[in-house]
Amino acid sequence: MSKVKNTDGAIDDLGVLITAAIGLDRSWMERGTCYGWGSQRPGQPTPWQVSPSQKANGISGHELVKYAAMICFACPAQYDCLEFAVKGKINAGTWAVRLKTLEWLQGEEDALDLIAIARSERIPVQTIAAELMADRTIDA
Repeated sequence: MSKVKNTDGAIDDLGVLITAAIGLDRSWMERGTCYGWGSQRPGQPTPWQVSPSQKANGISGHELVKYAAMICFACPAQYDCLEFAVKGKINAGTWAVRLKTLEWLQGEEDALDLIAIARSERIPVQTIAAELMADRTIDA
């Protein structure tokens, strides 16, 4: 298993994962609750950088992703974070929602509108995305 790089907000370190994100606004990152996480753990992935199938420091990736999602739930930058991941076609990590939800949103034509609604109503993006994903999947 290859090690995940610690980025500490330096999105350029993610390489091929962010091809579509090059040039997108990243000024919101410093407002993120996760900004700077990992600087005390060189070489170890942050909870936002693992997949559920990974392990880090003996903790399952699934548990780390759940932890990351709890932190994202109240993060002031969650709307910008998710918008960045949708626009940038990010396909790894936790970007205000779990990867499964992010992948679903990336396939929705109105994804950015859904994020805007969550922002205007001050609803955590995880909540509105999970509810809509469940509703639309049932209706499909």
